[in-house]
Amino acid sequence: MRTTEVTQQDFSPSTIQSNAPGSVQFSLLMKMKIVGGCAALVVLWFARDAQAFSAQLQGQSFGSTNWQSVNLMGWKELDFAPCRTLFTGGPATNQTIVVTFDHTQTAGGNVTPGIENLYYFTNSSNVTITSGPTLSAPLGVDQWSYTFTVTLTSATNAGFVQFYARLAAGCHNFSGSSLHLGGTPALSTLQIAKPGPAPGSPDLGITKMGPATANPGEVITYVLSYTNQATAGGATGVQLSDTLPSALTFVSCSAGCSVVGPTIIWDLGSVARGVTGSVTYQAQVINSAINGSTFQNSAFIAEAENDVNPADNRASVVTTVTFGCIPPSIVTAPAGATNCAGAPVSLSVSANGTALAYQWRKNTAPIPGATNATYSVSSLAVTDGGTYDVVLTNLCGTATSAGTTVVVTSTTADALISQTNCPGDSVSFSTTAHGVGPFSYQWVKDGVLLSGQTNSSLALSGITNGSTGVYSVQVNGACNSITNFANLTVNTPTTADALLSQTNCPGDAVSFNTTAHGTGPFSYQWAKDGSPLSGQINSTLTLSGISGGSTGVYSVQVSGACNSVTNFATLTVNTPTTADALFSQTNCPGGTVSFSAAAHGTGPFSYQWVKDGSPLSSQTNSTLTLSGITSGSAGLYSVQIIGACNSVTNFATLTVNTPTTADALLSQTNCPGDTVSFSTTAHGTGPFSYQWIKDSLALSGKTDSSLTLIGITSGSAGLYSVQVSGACNSVTNFANLTVNTPTTADALLSQTNCPGDTVSFSTTAHGTGPFSYQWVRDGSPLSGKTDSSLTLISISSGSAGLYSVQVSGACNSVTNFANLTVNTPTTADALTSQTNCPGDTVLFSTTAHGTGPFSYQWVKDGSPLSGKTDSTLTLSSISSGSAGLYSVQVSGACNSVTNFANLTVNTPTTADALIS
Repeated sequence: MRTTEVTQQDFSPSTIQSNAPGSVQFSLLMKMKIVGGCAALVVLWFARDAQAFSAQLQGQSFGSTNWQSVNLMGWKELDFAPCRTLFTGGPATNQTIVVTFDHTQTAGGNVTPGIENLYYFTNSSNVTITSGPTLSAPLGVDQWSYTFTVTLTSATNAGFVQFYARLAAGCHNFSGSSLHLGGTPALSTLQIAKPGPAPGSPDLGITKMGPATANPGEVITYVLSYTNQATAGGATGVQLSDTLPSALTFVSCSAGCSVVGPTIIWDLGSVARGVTGSVTYQAQVINSAINGSTFQNSAFIAEAENDVNPADNRASVVTTVTFGCIPPSIVTAPAGATNCAGAPVSLSVSANGTALAYQWRKNTAPIPGATNATYSVSSLAVTDGGTYDVVLTNLCGTATSAGTTVVVTSTTADALISQTNCPGDSVSFSTTAHGVGPFSYQWVKDGVLLSGQTNSSLALSGITNGSTGVYSVQVNGACNSITNFANLTVNTPTTADALLSQTNCPGDAVSFNTTAHGTGPFSYQWAKDGSPLSGQINSTLTLSGISGGSTGVYSVQVSGACNSVTNFATLTVNTPTTADALFSQTNCPGGTVSFSAAAHGTGPFSYQWVKDGSPLSSQTNSTLTLSGITSGSAGLYSVQIIGACNSVTNFATLTVNTPTTADALLSQTNCPGDTVSFSTTAHGTGPFSYQWIKDSLALSGKTDSSLTLIGITSGSAGLYSVQVSGACNSVTNFANLTVNTPTTADALLSQTNCPGDTVSFSTTAHGTGPFSYQWVRDGSPLSGKTDSSLTLISISSGSAGLYSVQVSGACNSVTNFANLTVNTPTTADALTSQTNCPGDTVLFSTTAHGTGPFSYQWVKDGSPLSGKTDSTLTLSSISSGSAGLYSVQVSGACNSVTNFANLTVNTPTTADALIS
């Protein structure tokens, strides 16, 4: 006889209404028992929640914000990988969640680290953590867990509890490809891809020191020493850990350790070749430890790289429990205090040892009656200040705590400093409070409160005579108040009487004098023509036996307390008579000739002209004019000039028929809008006339020896000339005027690129150079970017912005702009795996994000599906052959991503045929 039982769960529950409000959903359970040739059908209904509560583990790959339940990629050792349990099917009350994780992996007596711990549990707004999370970390067990209970308040929205899984140093040695998280209820398995080893060949080693014996209740110290013995290469991401046995409880540690379950962890960072170091920690032997028993605790050091000699990465110490006297030791030393007189103070010590006796001391002297673990003074006196310690004794030793200071304080403040300043100065009074704060301040002038002046310093800007007075500050502290005073004196500005200018003869004695007024003391410095006169620092300057070199502008700088003033006077010394030389001339017959002499020195002057040694009658002016000259006019001419002190005679030759000449013009290059001048000086026999010409065309009215062009333009450029006409002939000189072209530059082209691309902006300058360039991003100059092109290598989203280049030429600058847009990388929503029955229609769909346009290619089991290039894949009337791994490759402007999902096709139910 054969018995077959078939069970079917109907997942389309019916709802039965009752007289009570609300509804209850029921599931249909059908059981068919086939016995021989007969079948019995049993239909069972059972009630369940409106929506079944479920939880699922999810996580994020490195650099991604998408939550997924598949393998998490890209995380390195010591990273914190975001994870969460996602809850649906609410409302649900006090649901117990257990999250397990691969903490270690034990094989062959060696323990390999995996996930260090789960950190930073937080919950969404619709989830309440009603208890926990509580860590379960039993010794010797590789898989740890956290247990917590939650209440999901929302019936429609999913909730979550988020946490971070930190990968331990050395987890790249974990066997397999992933580290795992799981748990209940049916959380599924979340895998974190195991990181590979970092490049490098360090050789870390560790030694451990601890006691061979210890008493129950004794606090013992362990020292862990480490080094990198590599011949080359440092270690990165180094962690040092020590696992306590059940016979020890943690007390304290050095160097900022963290304690996870029974494990003490130090993050050491990078350890360079040849570097050594050590850490310490204290643990207490449990009071129930059995005499003669032993305990062992093991230390382990790991890094991100593969260690060339892992054998010395572990160390342990075995300690035997003995019964006996525990020597005194300080667990927590007393802490000092700073208090006001009259306030209470209490000092305490935490110690370890058998039958301890206490003796408190002040400045090493025992305090009578102070024999408890705590020493208190109800009302401090000034004499109570000092250094306190406590001596611990028992039958097996003595220990003394480090000295700690008790300060009995009152409020004091640094004295104010009186000041003398000048009008317009800025003055600051400042004090520093000492004692116990908080401190408050109030500044006062001449007994009147200064409104709003309640800081430790008082600043006065632009003081005047009215600012003079007595300033004070009242400083209030926790214990008392104190007032300090200072005077502010405002000086009178310095002035000085004017100097009187003088005219004198060589050999005379001259005196200049001034009187200073204002706030002294005064100092004086005399100067001549701007140069200080050495040693002349009195209010009077006396010059004896002056000469022509004594002429000049004399000044005296009078300096007082606040400022200095400078007064000036001129000393004129009559100078000997000199005269400009006469110019010999050559003129045309019939022309008019002029000789002229300019006298210098001290006048008045008289003149007498002479030809070939004979005075010329009535020729007593500074100029001699000869009209209608002939060849007989040629000769040696001279003029005798008589001044106040002496006379001089100058000579010149007149040669008839001397041609006209003129100084050359200078070619010029200028910018539009400038003012340009051309000028010439004529030589020979005059009078001279001038005609200016541009490009062969006479310029109307331009008949002076100089030509000025105001506000030139490009049309002003050309060949300029001046025709200088003299008594006998004319000459023409030429010069070019070049007008620079204003600077322009080719426009920049805005660009759109992908992250990682190389982008170039370029411009070409036009006009008159040389040219300079400055590139700018979003208004900020880019340092060193001064070429005609700008190249940005491996751009990121932060490279986007408004770029501009300022091109400066000979006359002006222009700025051109362009935008750089950085496309967003392509991502796509995850596909959802599905389980369906033959004949069903299945829909897979994804949504692309980032910068498009987007294209899609659907793939089954690695083979592209022809024509399936939309964001949705529809499979109609599936069969068992439809089952497989489906994926979609989504391609955007910059990159492509591929998401996967499984399609499982249920096998139709069949039953063996009945036998007649």
